[in-house]
Amino acid sequence: MQQSEVIKNQWVELSNYTDANKHLHYSFDFWNTIAFSNPTFKKERTNFIYEILEGKFKKEIIDEAFSVIGKNYNSSIENNEETLTVNELYLRVFESIGVNQNLDLEIIKEAIFDCF
Repeated sequence: MQQSEVIKNQWVELSNYTDANKHLHYSFDFWNTIAFSNPTFKKERTNFIYEILEGKFKKEIIDEAFSVIGKNYNSSIENNEETLTVNELYLRVFESIGVNQNLDLEIIKEAIFDCF
């Protein structure tokens, strides 16, 4: 699978990309993306959030919010603590940067997936 390809639906779709000799396991991070760092995705996600929030928050603040929430959630999972939905995680990010408006998370998530 090329880094720019996206699997948007089910785990079973990964079977089309699995080479038994190379891939024993796929892992998704809590943003529902394959768990490897993708700086281009992070930049595009930040730009998108910046735009939908009409530039009211600095891009560095948005990046930091995703980073802190992500690290905290990873730690929580590793310690067998709470499991959150993607929506709950996005809400935490928005709350941490001070967004107090109602946002359509489904539209935001789809648009972020399209960043790939």
